[in-house]
Amino acid sequence: MQMKPASNFCHDEFQAARAGYVRSGDRKIVIHSPEFLMIEFAKTWLALTVDRRAVTALEYGLIAGVIVATITVGFSILANSLSESFSAIGDSL
Repeated sequence: MQMKPASNFCHDEFQAARAGYVRSGDRKIVIHSPEFLMIEFAKTWLALTVDRRAVTALEYGLIAGVIVATITVGFSILANSLSESFSAIGDSL
């Protein structure tokens, strides 16, 4: 990427150009090289392998899912049992 000398840039524009942004009028154009993308991917991957918050959230989600499934099955069995009981009472009346 061809960059103008720093003297022609204000500080924000220079920082944006270093980060891969080029201003074209009122639009901001993002330019990413394959190397930049691979480095960002590697940084993100390394950050996720060290961060344990996602694993903890996943464990809590699985626990909540098991609890919901257990409650659903329990209510289903209870509903069938109550239905049969009320049907027997209704038939005897």
